Amino acid sequence: MRSSPDCQQDLDAFWRSLAETDAWTRAHRNIAEPKFCYRRGSIAPPTLHSSYFAAVDSVVGLRHWEVRSLPDHPRATDGRLLAYFPDADLFDGCAAQESKGFFDAHNAPPWGTWVCMFEDPVNDPSYRRYLVAWIPNAFIELAEIGIHVNPEECIQWLSDTETLLAEIIAPVGRT
Repeated sequence: MRSSPDCQQDLDAFWRSLAETDAWTRAHRNIAEPKFCYRRGSIAPPTLHSSYFAAVDSVVGLRHWEVRSLPDHPRATDGRLLAYFPDADLFDGCAAQESKGFFDAHNAPPWGTWVCMFEDPVNDPSYRRYLVAWIPNAFIELAEIGIHVNPEECIQWLSDTETLLAEIIAPVGRT
């Protein structure tokens, strides 16, 4: 399983990124602005990255520096993990419209929620690579609406997927 940040030896980098994502999203939560509150320019991925993995690395790295100034961040407990399969995306914009802009026109969750990028060895190439995002409880209802209207199922709760990560962390009860 390829990942960014690198989780091939253990999931420590995943858990650290999740805790930092939770701390950052708590600091920037604004339910009145679902389209913008988690799309801060200070951690935005550059527009011409060479890969999904490089884009996620950029966001995780920039957010890491911002989180250092926030209060201590314990393990995330106030939300759910979401999987976004960018290669399965049809770019229909339905999720963006129905979620009040929480998802973008490509059905991607806001970059402030990005935790890790993974690649699993599965048969369907459209579902090999997936972004894992942390959706705070305040935005779960909007995410549910976006998931519901997404016909290609490129956005799903991680616990509803057949990914290796979902299998690995299911016993921990964190999907």
